[in-house]
Amino acid sequence: MNSIFRGLILISLIISSCQSGRPDPEAFRDWHKTLNIYEIMPKNYSETHNLDGVLKDLKRIRSQFITAVALLPLSPTEDGGNNHNAGDPYASIDLKALDTAVADEKTVRNFIDSCHQFKIRVFLELNLSYTGPSHPWRKEHPDYYLSSEEQVNGKSNQDFVRLNLQNNSVRKQLLKTVDHWAKKYNWDGIVIVNGKDIPKDMWAEIGEKVHNRGKLLISSAHVPDLADQGIVDSYFNEELFDLFQKMAQGTALVADFKKIIEANKASRIKSSSIMYNQSAVTNHTMGSEYKRCQDCYKEAAVMTYLLGGIPWVLNGQEEPMFDGINSFTKAALTHNYNYNRDLYRALNIHRRENPALYSTDESIPEIVSSSENVLVFERKSGNASIVLMANLSGEKAQYTINKDFRFYTEFFTRALVSFEPGMLYTLGPYQYLMLTNIK
Repeated sequence: MNSIFRGLILISLIISSCQSGRPDPEAFRDWHKTLNIYEIMPKNYSETHNLDGVLKDLKRIRSQFITAVALLPLSPTEDGGNNHNAGDPYASIDLKALDTAVADEKTVRNFIDSCHQFKIRVFLELNLSYTGPSHPWRKEHPDYYLSSEEQVNGKSNQDFVRLNLQNNSVRKQLLKTVDHWAKKYNWDGIVIVNGKDIPKDMWAEIGEKVHNRGKLLISSAHVPDLADQGIVDSYFNEELFDLFQKMAQGTALVADFKKIIEANKASRIKSSSIMYNQSAVTNHTMGSEYKRCQDCYKEAAVMTYLLGGIPWVLNGQEEPMFDGINSFTKAALTHNYNYNRDLYRALNIHRRENPALYSTDESIPEIVSSSENVLVFERKSGNASIVLMANLSGEKAQYTINKDFRFYTEFFTRALVSFEPGMLYTLGPYQYLMLTNIK
């Protein structure tokens, strides 16, 4: 069996309490197969602006068949009034402290225990790349930062808050921060965000800290090489997100997606990268997925589940988010509409129950059409089959297939359908169809 998530978590599928020691990669296989992650911004999740508001909504989250949640950093962050990262939920001013307005230690432990009772895994996000300008290090250790110049050419200098990750003193403090959070609470894993600038040798040190605490390590940077080496256990598939951007512009081709599939096939840890079309970072910097492509955001969401990997959903995507979350004003999500709730619920149910959607070496997507603009692929596991036909453009497109999918069921409507080789079919702009032989 291939090494899925080398150095991975769980000593058993029933979570043990606060045990140290490197995780058992074999024990993680069944968990990884159906994992989906729901990213939560506690300060914006509800009108209470704290973790209690999320705790009270766990039944609704579980009813979506969510199997894991990832919490944005719980440390206090920069208030308004600065031009470097105002409102940034990752701009910490005390990396090891809890923001008491969000949660105290008892609340955090209760939240984790409650999630585990619902069989929901819990990840904590940490940012090791920059701080808010009010962090004590900014005055006490200016050498910790890339620059001491607040402005360059009259504009805010981002290097004023970016940490110098080549500085050994900084690295020691950051590694202590990772170990502090990994040791203090019974998380199932740690997610390191804004990790593009982290040197490889530092990633190795982070991986050792996290793994020695018996936890999974995820990188938000696109680092498949580190995953293959077992330094990180999963990573954000930024190449797929870039394709979604191309799709929104009408320039994506099937050949682009074929590269994603081929990279998955070549990987030692197949179907283990994080597949996303929205996250807290993209929401904060780029706005909502609806604004980026109101005609294709659902199609992109479906692909994050079907292309092979671990689906990642930002809280509020089930609304959907017509506007980006404004973390600066702490605007709360309402959960009044949930227009996309059935979409995600159906995808999560099938990921749990349909072997063709499991993250395994067997269920790798196979492209079954020669079309340049319509992506058609099948995933199989044993006799279970699931098929996606997706027009990547904003124009009507025709295509043929080279496999027989007669007497299949349309995924959402449950209507009986048949698609035959050689026949000419048409999809409207950004239209997609999902078929399955699982009745």
